[in-house]
Amino acid sequence: MKWIATIFISFFLMFNVVNATAGGGHYHGPMGKADVVWTAKRVVSSMAQRNTIEQSWAKSPMQSIEKVRVNGDLVWLAKFTNKQAATQDKQNLDVLLTLTGGFIKADYSGK
Repeated sequence: MKWIATIFISFFLMFNVVNATAGGGHYHGPMGKADVVWTAKRVVSSMAQRNTIEQSWAKSPMQSIEKVRVNGDLVWLAKFTNKQAATQDKQNLDVLLTLTGGFIKADYSGK
């Protein structure tokens, strides 16, 4: 009787291991424009909270979002403007994201 229970439990665990992995409801493909807009805004807000950039960037508007080629790779480029920035050369912020929404870098006016 003990070996029947062992076999039953072994089969149960073996065939249900798939359920313990990633599961459904997620996708690792390219993001749509609406998702990238949300992600870029979240990145800028997070950078402002961590004092990587001025606090006034947290509520700054996005001017544009587009796909561009950087070093041969296609990426999302989000452009933000902040008229409240301390210096004029830091009023335009470019945020680069991968097509799947991963943060690459942020810099002022494409520098």
